Amino acid sequence: MEFLIMINASDGNLVLRDQNELNKSLLLWESLNHPSDALLPRMMKIGLNTRTLEQIVVTSWKDEKNPSLGSFSTVVVDPDELLQVLILNGSSKHFRLGQWNRRSFMGVPSMTKDFYNDLQLFMDNNGEELYFSYAILNLCSNIYIL
Repeated sequence: MEFLIMINASDGNLVLRDQNELNKSLLLWESLNHPSDALLPRMMKIGLNTRTLEQIVVTSWKDEKNPSLGSFSTVVVDPDELLQVLILNGSSKHFRLGQWNRRSFMGVPSMTKDFYNDLQLFMDNNGEELYFSYAILNLCSNIYIL
């Protein structure tokens, strides 16, 4: 007999697992991998599964009063060559952050040294998952997430 288990972890991650009678479980979904319209420092990410090509995206609200999915979203492209993040309006490129140079996005000249330690690129799951996350190291910095 199989059944679903929902776990609300201490870090705020809501996890859905499929559990079988042998007490083995399969991860089906976790909220921190589906950030919707917000990113939490060090917990949530935008990125790409390089094996399945599944994107981990942030998507805008439809408008300021309607939280349903809007038309703007983020995607990570060219992980093997010119790693970069795009902001899409629907399926059209709206803004290109430029190539990631391991410290900042080259297409954002205002991305100063204040961001260098805040935004980082990570790889996990044996190199299958490539993602950006951030930390707030300087509490005086203003962080804007598009």
